[in-house]
Amino acid sequence: MTLPPIKRFWKLLSLYTYEIRQIYIYAVFNGIVNLTLPLGIQAIINYIQMGELTSSWIVLVCFVLIGIAISGVFQVLQLRIVENIQQDLFTRSSLEFAYRLPRITFLQLDKIHAPELVNRFFDTITIQKGLPKILIDFSLAAFQVVFGLMLLAIYSSYFIILGLFLFFLLWVIYKLTAKDGLDTSLKESK
Repeated sequence: MTLPPIKRFWKLLSLYTYEIRQIYIYAVFNGIVNLTLPLGIQAIINYIQMGELTSSWIVLVCFVLIGIAISGVFQVLQLRIVENIQQDLFTRSSLEFAYRLPRITFLQLDKIHAPELVNRFFDTITIQKGLPKILIDFSLAAFQVVFGLMLLAIYSSYFIILGLFLFFLLWVIYKLTAKDGLDTSLKESK
């Protein structure tokens, strides 16, 4: 019995739970820092529009620059962890491929198209290419949306309703398109 592609992917990533947890922790902090940056920039613009050059304006600019630097450090740390996962994934895949390929008997090769079997190794590169998007970009965007909606909820209760509606709409879009999109991607891959 073969596992569905999503379960195989999660099983593959289950080897790296500690690293993925670190990526998510950095994404939470990066989301919080990135949420403060637009507020600080808006305050700087307000000071400039009023024509005031006070020490608080300079301190605010320093805080925004420090926030941008911290955000960059978090992203570099995330990229370093994902790069280590990618290298380990490629090493595991190549060692497993090198172990299995010589052990295939000619009788088994008659049942399977041999070039397709060898091309499966190159799926590792496809997984490596998509891994940063899944682990870094998706997590950072999700945390920024959650923290942004929480900040908007402080301004008005109507934004709570808007946030819940947006989550519901996102869930509906996911339910309607996820299965067909995955099936189409699998057809294209085959």
